[in-house]
Amino acid sequence: MRRIPRWHGLKHFDKVAEIEFTDGNSFRDILKNVTKEHGKKFNYPKHHNLMHLPEDIQNKGCTENYSTRPSEGFQQEVQQAYSQTNFKNTESQITRIDKNQEAIARIRMFVDLNDAEISKAISAEDLTVGCGPPPEPVYSQENYALGSPQTTLSIAVLQNKKANLPAYRSFGRKLQEFLGKELEEESRPSGFLTIAPYQCLYLTYMSLEDWREKRDILRCNPSFYDRPRYDCVVVNMNPVTFARLEFIFTCQDTSKRQYDIALVHMLEASKWRPNTKWEGCRVLEEKGLYQFILLKYLIRGCHLIPATDKGTGKYYLNDLVDSDAFVWFLLSN
Repeated sequence: MRRIPRWHGLKHFDKVAEIEFTDGNSFRDILKNVTKEHGKKFNYPKHHNLMHLPEDIQNKGCTENYSTRPSEGFQQEVQQAYSQTNFKNTESQITRIDKNQEAIARIRMFVDLNDAEISKAISAEDLTVGCGPPPEPVYSQENYALGSPQTTLSIAVLQNKKANLPAYRSFGRKLQEFLGKELEEESRPSGFLTIAPYQCLYLTYMSLEDWREKRDILRCNPSFYDRPRYDCVVVNMNPVTFARLEFIFTCQDTSKRQYDIALVHMLEASKWRPNTKWEGCRVLEEKGLYQFILLKYLIRGCHLIPATDKGTGKYYLNDLVDSDAFVWFLLSN
């Protein structure tokens, strides 16, 4: 082939038999050269029939929705399955291998779909498929901000909507008692209170690792991408306490004085310990105590991992979620 003179529009080949990959046009050029050199002709029935195609299409029309390309890839699957046989009575072996491969592919598909749904539900801060960026804060204070505002409502309406939840029993009375105890007399609310719920909380704090300002984005949402999500926080109490956000809201009295509050589910150190202990292992437990907290007393978020899959209310404190959490929860323990 290397002896064939070069020509415009015609590929030149040094060798043909050892070409590992090429396309149809290259094979066409090779055939052109073989025809000239060896007298090969294309006047055989399969090729001759192509000469009648224009006339047949004009007289009878073309065959719609027809192609020889579908199922071409199946030949590769058959070849791979054939290589796994003992090369004797291969039909039944190939059928069994193909059946197993289809079952594995179906299982893999459902696993991937499930992983995608879980990732979409728990990775709100990442720009993944179907997830947008976190909402912009609509109300900010010195160390916190609120986002995802909900419809304003009265305490009576809130208690009716949440009547079946223990956390909201006697909500109005307990809120008044909390504000009366927490605030100075001149700062206490007067008259009717209006509730404005929020589902996103931004906590700004100084990192103990590098003394830079950092921010946690916390959720308090009964249906966050079709799953409930109630994040946990560190509360500046004596001693420092952990709690799960149950309800984030601001309340305003008739004098337009506003109070930023969170209803939290308190967490206590659990006496339960896993069979395998490790240094710094801390187990927290929910015991049904709900409490109001002013948002200014929230320090940062914390990540808890369920200790079992039975919903016992026991959680491991994850001190490896970020470097600042490692300093906060392990080294300062």
